[in-house]
Amino acid sequence: MRRAAALVAVLLFGGCGGSPTPAPPTPASDKQIESTLSLARFAFCEGRYDRAEEIYGRALERARERDDPDAIALVSYELSAARLRLGDAKGALGIAERASDQLGDDAAAADA
Repeated sequence: MRRAAALVAVLLFGGCGGSPTPAPPTPASDKQIESTLSLARFAFCEGRYDRAEEIYGRALERARERDDPDAIALVSYELSAARLRLGDAKGALGIAERASDQLGDDAAAADA
């Protein structure tokens, strides 16, 4: 019985104290976008949606400068969420539609 209890304890707590597994990489491969997204997510989680919106806007500008469709999609989604939290459903929809249009144009160009 003691062995079973010890085995269960080892299995349950064996992962504690080890090095944390790294977060999966985001589609945003640009370090500037990644760091800006981290700041925006922090502000969002702290309930500072106006600040998060501002920072997401900067990340979206950078993603568009780089013409990075994965980053544009990700940042647009998160910016839309911040707009929704601010009570701006129309603004959130506008961001999503603009991203969809832009990404749709990119996909059509790639197919051609």
